Amino acid sequence: MLDKESIEIYNLDEDRETKLWKDCIFVFDSSAMLSFYDYTKKTVDSVFNEIFPKIVERLWIPKQVEYEFLKNRERTINQPIEKYSDLLSNNNKHLKGINCDVEDFIKLNRGKFNQISSNFNDFKEKTNDPDKHPYLEKTIFNEFENDLSELNNLITVMNDGLILFQSKFKTFTSIIDQEIDNKKNNIKNISQEDHIFKGFNKYFTVGKDYTFDKLMEICIEGEWRYRLQIPPGYADKSDKTSREDNKTSETGNKSRGKIGIDLYGDLILWKQIIDYVTIVKKHIIFISNDVKIDWCHRDEQDNQRINKPRQELIKELYSITGMELWMYSLRDFILRANKILKVNLDKQTLNNVEESRLKDLENLENPENKESPTSNVKTRKVTLNMVSKELQRFQNLIGKIDYDVPEIRQHMHTDSIFDEKFGAGIPSVIESQVKRAIQQFQLNPSQQNLDKLIEAYDSLVQLNKDFFWAIYTYTGEEFN
Repeated sequence: MLDKESIEIYNLDEDRETKLWKDCIFVFDSSAMLSFYDYTKKTVDSVFNEIFPKIVERLWIPKQVEYEFLKNRERTINQPIEKYSDLLSNNNKHLKGINCDVEDFIKLNRGKFNQISSNFNDFKEKTNDPDKHPYLEKTIFNEFENDLSELNNLITVMNDGLILFQSKFKTFTSIIDQEIDNKKNNIKNISQEDHIFKGFNKYFTVGKDYTFDKLMEICIEGEWRYRLQIPPGYADKSDKTSREDNKTSETGNKSRGKIGIDLYGDLILWKQIIDYVTIVKKHIIFISNDVKIDWCHRDEQDNQRINKPRQELIKELYSITGMELWMYSLRDFILRANKILKVNLDKQTLNNVEESRLKDLENLENPENKESPTSNVKTRKVTLNMVSKELQRFQNLIGKIDYDVPEIRQHMHTDSIFDEKFGAGIPSVIESQVKRAIQQFQLNPSQQNLDKLIEAYDSLVQLNKDFFWAIYTYTGEEFN
């Protein structure tokens, strides 16, 4: 006889989700914990002060996660320093360019006027002798000479203004340099006064470590699991890593693949979860931003969103412990906590969480790739795919509004209430701009058209965030 209930552990409906949240253990991995450093302090404080207290004593991390978090914490904290250093470098290049342009502008104004004046005087000289042709009356030139004098005065005033602008611009660049230095110093101080670390220390308990012999047993098992692509962790052993462990590449850089015990880090933390669940007999909700095929199935519309855990993981945990497993990305954990725990986070916090999903845009231009982003066929495809997915998300949200929240529709094609409430702009206009930008970029993938496409994409992202908030405001539901 078929057992219909046996498939339920592999799927998540609202009732099952609610039951899991009531009594489960929330397990974070290092990728989720390190992602807190991408959030604003306000968002972090919202999680620590409004979400975590509601699930206190149910927050746990394996010892392997503690190790990975501490190993990568300082590097993660210091990553923004590199961004500010790049900004400072680029700013110096661009700001010096502005200063040079102003100087050129001053020289050009004076030089052009002198050229105009010289040409005029040459022409006047040729018509100045009343005893031979060509001769023109001096009175003809008088009014224009006055105009020329006024132009000279205007240029003098303009150049004086440009010189004053240069002085103010120099002050502005000094302020920029000082502000960037302050930001970098503040980031350096985080490692000393790390409120995120303190929050984790307050709320999380940490599992027990394994002996070296136990780790070796897991490595041996991992070798066979990885060959058969049994999750988790086998994606860490890429083809390149298995062939070229620790070899030097043609560029002189060592392979970035993990080696040794680190290669089996995911399997180690998974084993520690199983051992812990065997003792506490609680269901597990696992929060990870390591959205790879060796942990989970990804959402078709949003590849940074977890659809469900790999069925092998669900089966393994259930077979050994009788307990169930589900997974969220950090973003989805916060959004679901906001609803299920009735936290009521504000719009600014929800937007900050939502923005973390859009990090892919920052990787559009790879700094290690010397080619123009528009000259790389793969990059063009990735760009168009990214914009197309956001456009599909827009259309899904429109469908949700039409079906469930028609009262929003009346505001969508005007520039009054909708724009005033949410600020993104008129949806139909933004949609047309995006489609037109896609078409232009496909016909001519120039840097200019890429810039227009990204600008249209930014507007669409903001519009989708406004839709997301509008739907949540009217219905209390998150929609992805």
